[in-house]
Amino acid sequence: MLLARYIFFTADVPRMVAFYRDVLGLTVLDPPKAMDYDKSDWVQLASGGVEIGIHRAGKAGSAGHNRNKLVFIVKDVAAARERLSGLGVRMGKHHVSSEFECCDFADPDGNVLQLSSR
Repeated sequence: MLLARYIFFTADVPRMVAFYRDVLGLTVLDPPKAMDYDKSDWVQLASGGVEIGIHRAGKAGSAGHNRNKLVFIVKDVAAARERLSGLGVRMGKHHVSSEFECCDFADPDGNVLQLSSR
């Protein structure tokens, strides 16, 4: 597994992007040319070895309440999910789309982690 991304969930995407881009000097990777982040649900920034993802919080009150997650890139999400499940890790649903696959799970303290194909 390769730790590749840390995702922050937020109700205010433009404010978070402005902080990481303008204050910390990170480069926006995706979407590459968006100027109005009010409508963006996802913004990805370069920060050296680990990317920062800014994701619009899906549920009211979820921003800033330990809904952030570490994302581990794996070649085969289904195989990694099966291996971890076999080791006693309670795995979430395996999501498959035309763009990528992912599966959330938690560490023993309840911190959210994710397996992802990208």
